[in-house]
Amino acid sequence: KELRFIFLSWGISAREIRSRIDASGMGHRFILLPPVGKRRLIDYYRSCDIVLDQFVYGYYGATGLEAAAIGKPIIMKLRTEQYAPLYAGDVAPVANVNSPTEMVGALIALCEKRDLRLESGRQMRAWLVRNHGEKKAVPLMLALLRLTADHVPLPQDLFSPLRDAESDVERNYHERCLRS
Repeated sequence: KELRFIFLSWGISAREIRSRIDASGMGHRFILLPPVGKRRLIDYYRSCDIVLDQFVYGYYGATGLEAAAIGKPIIMKLRTEQYAPLYAGDVAPVANVNSPTEMVGALIALCEKRDLRLESGRQMRAWLVRNHGEKKAVPLMLALLRLTADHVPLPQDLFSPLRDAESDVERNYHERCLRS
């Protein structure tokens, strides 16, 4: 069985990734697809065995949550010290890697062991339902809507990075994204 990597070609690094793949001599192992809508994206998740999320920042986003919803194992860098308090210790059961060597080891283990891959996917799905499913999310959203409808102000001492001015680094990043 041959291993294939599928990447969606979007973001500021898309051209660089394509160039590196072409230069690697391993281009036959990679499939680069254009960005797609959510319905097609769900089909992509369902057709894959393992999802590789980000390896830089340590935070999951839509990719991780969507892959967990489909029940796929995820390999990524995750800052568990950030998530543990938020989830009362129930951190997403991703294959948490901090180096290329660890990433390769996790990928090989999941590729070679079908049972491990399936169990990891089941654990991801169970974690998502437990922490983001209807029983948890709906009461929270209704409470937030009630507070909003009642015009309840946020506490003045509440820290929110959304109140910070946009930095030059952020502004440059967003401008590059819009150009690519």
